[in-house]
Amino acid sequence: MLDKAAARFRSTHPAHRLEVHVDAGTMPVLEADPVLLRRALDNLLDNAGKYSEPQSTVRLLARPLEHGLQVEVRDEGIGIEAKDLPHLFTPFFRSDRSRARKTGGVGLGLALARRIVVAHGGTLTLESQPDQGTTVRVTLPSAPEAGQPLTGT
Repeated sequence: MLDKAAARFRSTHPAHRLEVHVDAGTMPVLEADPVLLRRALDNLLDNAGKYSEPQSTVRLLARPLEHGLQVEVRDEGIGIEAKDLPHLFTPFFRSDRSRARKTGGVGLGLALARRIVVAHGGTLTLESQPDQGTTVRVTLPSAPEAGQPLTGT
């Protein structure tokens, strides 16, 4: 999934450098809809490309957790002001800094990505500083082991 997302990013944002780092160790098995997770990851990477300057570096990192997987997308872009952070996952919200004509979009990418991640039992959090970049962190639970009942369903 990460390799395919990286290939799509490189083809749509050829002026950016993409660093992909996957921690050593066994990656967990996820019980997930691959099309939906691909959409969420593509949205996060696309935002990183749109809101950072060409030639800057975007980082895609993955590491196994005790009971799941963590994926991060980090950019060196325009960042987000603190006053806008509580509204980022509201459909159609766009911060003043993101309203430039060249970025396009209607403010659905982050809302959709979060809904997809939450539907998979995960979390999506975001940290950002104006003019310093943004880090989006997705945490997904691993699939229950064979014979183990699902909890919370």
